Amino acid sequence: MSVYSKLLAADNILYLNTDHRLYALDLKSGDLKWKFKVEGTVHPSLLYYEDLLSFINTKTHELVIILAKTGQIFKKNALTPPYQSPVYSNNTLFVIE
Repeated sequence: MSVYSKLLAADNILYLNTDHRLYALDLKSGDLKWKFKVEGTVHPSLLYYEDLLSFINTKTHELVIILAKTGQIFKKNALTPPYQSPVYSNNTLFVIE
């Protein structure tokens, strides 16, 4: 199993992307909280903010935002390549296309 993006820890949960899946693991117990199938790969890193987790899917060219506690999709937005990892600042999510 290969890790495709940087590990991300927030609110006692470890998030990682391996083999076209995102995983959320409890940092204390190591238990799997949820997993999410990604059609492509996460480009290049995950972003956590306000109980949301966002990433860019390189196959579908979408910004995907999921609920960090459950792994359920919150929102998807189409992007035009090339693009950079999302950045969050002053209550605003930025993606440079």
